[in-house]
Amino acid sequence: MTDRLIEQFPHVITSSISIEFVNRNAISKLPRSFARFKFDIRPDIRPLGRTIIPLQVYDDQDMLMDDRQIVVKVRAKSHYIRAKRHLNKGEIISLEDISMQAMDMHGKPYNSKRKLEDVIDKQVATFVSSGTILTDYMVKPQPLVRKDDWVEAIYSSGGVELSFKVRVLEDGAFKEMVRVESTVGDQNILQGKVINEKTVYINR
Repeated sequence: MTDRLIEQFPHVITSSISIEFVNRNAISKLPRSFARFKFDIRPDIRPLGRTIIPLQVYDDQDMLMDDRQIVVKVRAKSHYIRAKRHLNKGEIISLEDISMQAMDMHGKPYNSKRKLEDVIDKQVATFVSSGTILTDYMVKPQPLVRKDDWVEAIYSSGGVELSFKVRVLEDGAFKEMVRVESTVGDQNILQGKVINEKTVYINR
């Protein structure tokens, strides 16, 4: 169970792992003459929390003597990043805004941020209240282009490449799609993929 937990959650603090047999009476009533036993742990099992594991008992002729369910409770901790104050959408996160804490993994978001470098100097994507565990959707890279910037738009079709200036209508990070406004052609509002702080590729 410990190996499976570490395999599924490589960020677990191994020294914090504990496994408790909930229905100990199921173990104490096993046949005394058994030669070996085997826990049937399925490959897809998620060992964290309360889990039911089949226990099979065999005699010295390798014949099945007993087959019963064992209930185990697995607990473990991992490091989580929490907001130390309310974070407003668009703010840039600094070390002073967050704290790293070891917390029980049960019931915590699976997509939690766990590395400081994935959070520091990133932008808040949505309002985050104080004490909240930061997750993927709450944090995004800083924008390369910002609303009202004038950038170069690249449009390629049929071997012909066009380049013209457009005005950015919303903030956008690397590879994000943003709306831009152009005075070229019939369509004024276009979609562009951010390539760098000076360029977008137009998606038609």
